[in-house]
Amino acid sequence: YKLNDAVAPGRWRGGSGIVFEFQLLSPHAQISSRGWDRFHLRPWGREGGKGGTLGATSIIDAQGHERAIPKIEVLRLAPGETVRLVSPGGGGYGDPLDREPVAVLRDVEDGFVTVAEAREQYRVVIADGAVDAVATDALRKAAPPRGSANTFDFGEERLQYEQRLPQAFQDMVV
Repeated sequence: YKLNDAVAPGRWRGGSGIVFEFQLLSPHAQISSRGWDRFHLRPWGREGGKGGTLGATSIIDAQGHERAIPKIEVLRLAPGETVRLVSPGGGGYGDPLDREPVAVLRDVEDGFVTVAEAREQYRVVIADGAVDAVATDALRKAAPPRGSANTFDFGEERLQYEQRLPQAFQDMVV
């Protein structure tokens, strides 16, 4: 049981999901798996924040091979198999460039954001374990104009899904 290190960028970054694993030791184990949500469409980001992370469920066999579990399933498991549940992480809120650089540094120290992600997503330069304020200021000033933030960031998966539906159909069901 641990926190999922993947978090969504935002002035207030998205909340971390969890990773929960348990291994079966008993023969003939059976588990009901149902109702897993946010595995195809991620939680929304708001006001410039990015969409959250997707969840996943899987079984890892004794040889380390992983296979996905469907949304609803009765699982018949063998001894040594591990069930892995990853919950979705929440979407970010607000423009990532408005996150305080010291907060981004804490995210790096806590393992939620890499130094490369700090630079790419938050435009925060971290060198030798500290924020380089001059380089961060220059990088943020050089960022392309952002204009007004979308109220929601539904994530790439939702955009791809909607592109498959004709606009007339979308208008009918809204």
